[in-house]
Amino acid sequence: MTGESTTQPMESATTQELASVVGSQERRVQELQRTLRFWTVGFVILLLVLLTVIFRELAGVLKPLFVAIFVAYLIYPIVDFLVRRRVPKLVAYAATISGILAAFYLFAQILTANVRSFMEQAGRYQLRILQYESQLNALAMRYNLVPEGERIRVLDLFQIMPQDTLARAVGGGTSFFLGFAGSVFVILLFMIFVLLEMERIPGRIDIAFGSQQSGQLLTIVDDVNRNVQRYILVKVVMSFLTAAFSIVAMALFGLDFFILFGAIIFFFNFIPYVGSWVATLIPMLVGILQFDSVLTVLWMGLLLVVIQTIFGSILEPRYHGRNLNLSPLLILVALGFWAWLWGVIGMVLAIPIMVVLRIVLEQWESTRPISVLMSNVSRQDVLETARLEHLGRRNEELEQQVQASESRSMPAQGATAGP
Repeated sequence: MTGESTTQPMESATTQELASVVGSQERRVQELQRTLRFWTVGFVILLLVLLTVIFRELAGVLKPLFVAIFVAYLIYPIVDFLVRRRVPKLVAYAATISGILAAFYLFAQILTANVRSFMEQAGRYQLRILQYESQLNALAMRYNLVPEGERIRVLDLFQIMPQDTLARAVGGGTSFFLGFAGSVFVILLFMIFVLLEMERIPGRIDIAFGSQQSGQLLTIVDDVNRNVQRYILVKVVMSFLTAAFSIVAMALFGLDFFILFGAIIFFFNFIPYVGSWVATLIPMLVGILQFDSVLTVLWMGLLLVVIQTIFGSILEPRYHGRNLNLSPLLILVALGFWAWLWGVIGMVLAIPIMVVLRIVLEQWESTRPISVLMSNVSRQDVLETARLEHLGRRNEELEQQVQASESRSMPAQGATAGP
């Protein structure tokens, strides 16, 4: 009895010591985890600042490179389509690139002619603005909306340049297009190398990382390529259709320079949320200066808004599906950041860059929460995805059980049929 009573306090003391040691170790692990998270967050912030500085300082090199990647994603499906139709790959590349350059040259010629005509017509628009200004001042004086002796100057709001400034702008157009042609050459050079690397990268990944790790990396690359290609193709097609129907609508109303405004609608449509509506507002402002009836401008604007709504708000999200899957707030923040970083080109490239970043972060368990925060999924979507994954695993388990039962029954049938 005495030995047992002596043993119990010793065991309880040993248990308390072990509990205190385990507790101290757990606290130390928690402190190390907090320290590691702190340094990780600091490292990520430092890396983002460093990348921002690099992207801003090397914008002259990186912007053509990113535009070349953007165009390569557009060209590669066309080349792949031609190759599947037994067209030689070199011929497919040459035909696709030549067709794009020819279309760009033709479009540049038409756009240049429209811009020059618009500048020549600026004087007529200026006289129309002066008429509106006099009518507005007469209305303001009748109802005492402005102090006596002051006038409303609409030209100050529109900031229309004098005729000599417009002439200098037209004269300097040649140097502008020469500089832009140089950028096109750099983009074309980058694009050729990007297209070549797109076919060689899978083999290099397989050699560098081995079959096991390369499988996961190639899955990520395929997912990125599929989503970005789908986004760019859908965006190009929808922007082209929106511009084409808008050109027809503006031509039916007799608006001047409808091809120029169609080109503006096409390019601005690549800027989510903001670009398409700004591009719709520009021809309406010119319509106010051209047409005598405000009702004509309103009908034309209503038709342009209907076209934008059908293609931009109904058809485009349906074809994008869940591939875009970005938070609207994140899209606006990304547009502002890349506009500050690279201007209009940055706004065009912002969404593909964010799609790639979200897909990459989704592949690892540690970064998956960041990908979820970047996405536009709700709690109901997450629960539905978890339910589908559970059903998928359950179906796999049932199939494995069926296969196991069939494999067990086959020897039994053989043994029965043997004698």
